[in-house]
Amino acid sequence: MKMIHWSPIEEMTLLQDQINKIFEPSPVSESPKTLNYTFPVEVTETPARYLVRLMAPGIDPDKIELQATPKGLTVKAEFQSRKLESDETLVVNQFRYGQCSQSLAFSEDIHPENVEAQYKNGILEVSLPKTEHIHRKSIQIKVAE
Repeated sequence: MKMIHWSPIEEMTLLQDQINKIFEPSPVSESPKTLNYTFPVEVTETPARYLVRLMAPGIDPDKIELQATPKGLTVKAEFQSRKLESDETLVVNQFRYGQCSQSLAFSEDIHPENVEAQYKNGILEVSLPKTEHIHRKSIQIKVAE
């Protein structure tokens, strides 16, 4: 007779996963999902600046709020659902609606007044120039006679 190792923990995990699937939202929904979430973001750095790229498709650029401080950047927007026409019935809705925000902190200070932003093809690019650093200088001590 062959012995088989049985793990009750694996069985309970499988059962929990199956129960969780019962309570997942249906792909056919009559009400849009409303929640808070963050933008997908990409940050690159050069010696002179940070470049932040955020995916924000479907948002009017005039409705995006940018706030820059010497230490970071905050981007806020809201995805709003559209009103259905009287003869329309929602069949499938996988869109997300609600507040969307992203706050980023940088290791080096930036010039908030020189920040530039551009929106193209659903991508928001924000260029954040770094402040010039005062380099350390060795000071020679003179010996008085």
